[in-house]
Amino acid sequence: LRHSILILQRDLSEKNIDLDIDLDKVQIYSNEELLQQVWLNLLSNAIKFTKENGKISIQLMDTEDTATVKITDNGIGMKPESLNHIFDKFYQEDRSHSSNGNGLGLPLVKRIVDLCSGTIRVKSLLGEGSSFTVELPKNNIKILRIFCVYVTMESLKRKKRKNEKAKNHSIAKKTKESGDKHGKHKISCRGRRSVHRRSEGF
Repeated sequence: LRHSILILQRDLSEKNIDLDIDLDKVQIYSNEELLQQVWLNLLSNAIKFTKENGKISIQLMDTEDTATVKITDNGIGMKPESLNHIFDKFYQEDRSHSSNGNGLGLPLVKRIVDLCSGTIRVKSLLGEGSSFTVELPKNNIKILRIFCVYVTMESLKRKKRKNEKAKNHSIAKKTKESGDKHGKHKISCRGRRSVHRRSEGF
């Protein structure tokens, strides 16, 4: 979340937006890269629809089983009828900056939050601003299962590579030993033939 804020620092500075940050220290098991897309989308929207010298509040709250992120702005807000459609694919409310997007941002956010076994809620008043709340389980069972399967597969792959390496080393060693014995045999034979020829010459 902090990294996403830093990425958008330039956009915040250009509009001179006052940023109020209150982040609890929270540790969760989930997909960091996917969740960063969530924060970037929500923060980008908040910046886009907040006027110059506006204010954006970012909260990260720690509870017993969940981590809650709340992003609130005092921007232009949304009409009540639009709240039922903002997570629909390609939906764009008729707002002054809507032409800057393609209508995929919030549906993507919703999809990622669902994949992470979380929930997302939105409150908005036209002319007063919007507030998005994302709740995520600290221990995402889906992610943990995928991680366990991944670790197991990687462990099996390492074991297989180790066995193959040991097998190849053993074969190479036997081949070398066999080659050495064969070479000695040739030398010995040549020596006997050479002696025999000299005997015939005498």
